[in-house]
Amino acid sequence: MTKLLITSVNTDRRSTVAYYDVVSAQDAKFATLQRRLAARCVGKMYRDPQASDTPFVHPFNPETEPVAIGWLFERRTAYDTGQGTFLEELWVEVVADDRLAPSGMPLQALQNVDASQATMRTDDVVRNLSTWLAALDPAAALQKAAIWTYQPGDEDDCGFTFDARGVLLDDGNDWDETQCEIAHDMLQSYVRTLAYPEYTPVGFLFGTHPGDGSLLGWYPEELYWEDEGHDDSPEYYPVDSSAVYRRS
Repeated sequence: MTKLLITSVNTDRRSTVAYYDVVSAQDAKFATLQRRLAARCVGKMYRDPQASDTPFVHPFNPETEPVAIGWLFERRTAYDTGQGTFLEELWVEVVADDRLAPSGMPLQALQNVDASQATMRTDDVVRNLSTWLAALDPAAALQKAAIWTYQPGDEDDCGFTFDARGVLLDDGNDWDETQCEIAHDMLQSYVRTLAYPEYTPVGFLFGTHPGDGSLLGWYPEELYWEDEGHDDSPEYYPVDSSAVYRRS
C-alpha cells in the first residue's frame, strides 16, 4: 500500500486542509489519481534535499538535484454552502511507498534506472531484462526461463540457454531467422512482466524511454503523457511561493 499526503488549498482564501489517504499501488498511479480527483495536473512537486524539507513546484535551486515527491492538481470546487466556487489546489505527495520486490529490493530504488541501454540487439536486451527480473523476483525469472529454454529432443531446436538464475546466456552464435522471430516474442514477454505494478515504483512506468529508443527502464509517468490539457513541462510551472506548504 502507498500513503499519500493530500493538501487541499482554497486559493481564494489561502486556507489549507491536509489529510492522509492510503491507496493501492495502482491507485497511486498518476492517471488513476487524475481521474479520481477529477482535476487537471499543472505541476510536479519536488523537494530540494540540500535546502529544506519544504516541497515546491518550481526548481528554485538549479545547482541541486531536486527529488520528485508528487503532483499539483487544480480543479474548480463548489463551496459547501452551495453559493459560489473556488479554485482548489491539491498537493498530492507520495509520503511512503515502502513496497519491496519479492527479492527484497526496495522498488523506490528503481526510479530512473535503465534496465537496458546502448544496444538494440534483441539478444542483448533480453539478457539485460532477464538479469533484472532475476534480481527482482528469482522465482519468476526461473519460471520464465523454463518457457524459453532449449530442451534436448526439441524438433525445431529453437530454445535458448539460461543460467541457474534464469538469465539468458550468450552462446556466441548468431541466431537464425526462426530464433530471431521467437526472441521478439520473448522480449515482449519480459517487457510486459517488468511493467507489472509489483515491479514498478509509484509515479513511474517501465518501458522504452520516449527520447531514446535504445533505453528500456523505469521512467517518470509524465514522460509518457499525451496532450490532454496539462503542461508538457510541469516541473517549470510558475507558482506563487506562498502556495508552498510546510509540514506542521
